[in-house]
Amino acid sequence: MSRPVFFFDLDNTLYSSSLGVAQMMGERIQAYFANNLHLPADEAQKLHSFYYRHYGLALRGLVRHHKVNAMDYNAQVDAALPLDDLLKPNPQLRELLLRIDRSKCKLWIFTNAYITHAERVLRLLDLEGIFEGITYCDYNDPHMACKPYAEFYHQVMRDAGLDPARDAYRCLFVDDSKSNVDGAVRVGWRHVLFYDEGDDKKVEGGVGAPVSRAGVHEQSFPAPHKPAHAQMKPEDYSPACLPTDDNAQEPVKEMLALDDPTSASAAAAQSRSESTNGGVRPLNGGTRANDAGKGYSTIDDLRQIEKLFPDLFLEKAQAALA
Repeated sequence: MSRPVFFFDLDNTLYSSSLGVAQMMGERIQAYFANNLHLPADEAQKLHSFYYRHYGLALRGLVRHHKVNAMDYNAQVDAALPLDDLLKPNPQLRELLLRIDRSKCKLWIFTNAYITHAERVLRLLDLEGIFEGITYCDYNDPHMACKPYAEFYHQVMRDAGLDPARDAYRCLFVDDSKSNVDGAVRVGWRHVLFYDEGDDKKVEGGVGAPVSRAGVHEQSFPAPHKPAHAQMKPEDYSPACLPTDDNAQEPVKEMLALDDPTSASAAAAQSRSESTNGGVRPLNGGTRANDAGKGYSTIDDLRQIEKLFPDLFLEKAQAALA
């Protein structure tokens, strides 16, 4: 039986949005719209925002309606970001992730970025050798899938060895986008965390009409264990919804019990019913020394994961994947 999988978003989740990467990306996306579609700045922004809202990624709209070369877009936008100057290793974050017990839970990157961007970010953050795979938006596919659409969540489950029809309860997920969090809830993922730094500009690249998040508080997570059909309400994102110390463990203990085929919970789960257009890259690891240089800190926020799911954590860090 497959282990549960903890899916991590990449950008603005494993590093802080305060670094300004999203804003720089937004500026490059705007420039791409303006220069390649020959639009004035205000029209470029409107079309960018429209495509993002309707397709999950502006690039999907560009490919569908303007036949742009997706790899040329990647070269001018993602690959052009000065990430080497912005992203630094965070030894505390690395240690936190290495303390997640891999005998109980698989770690996986789930991103709307292209594979080269994802690998570059992980290298700069010194997080190589921690995640067992990357599911990414395949820019080479004209029918590319992406969050928040259901087929991409089903694909990442298959990539990570889970059955979309039966294993939604084995999925844990953290993302900084409310729409991506809502997408996970709609497909029935059991433990969904919303990582929010209080930034109003959650439209792709940090540019465009802000997404309304009334009632969303800084650095807050929704309560886990949401049913697939539940409508997410503003109060679901309030810190008051965090489980107490007494009940935080129950959903994860239940999830781990379901991996025992002899348990009553597993038997009950077996009776429940719950086109691959993205890319997947299994990771073989590879490590390098921690960089002692200064960096950002998302660690205090991501430590809330350990408070929610302490049964998944070891006292000491494991070795990175070989």
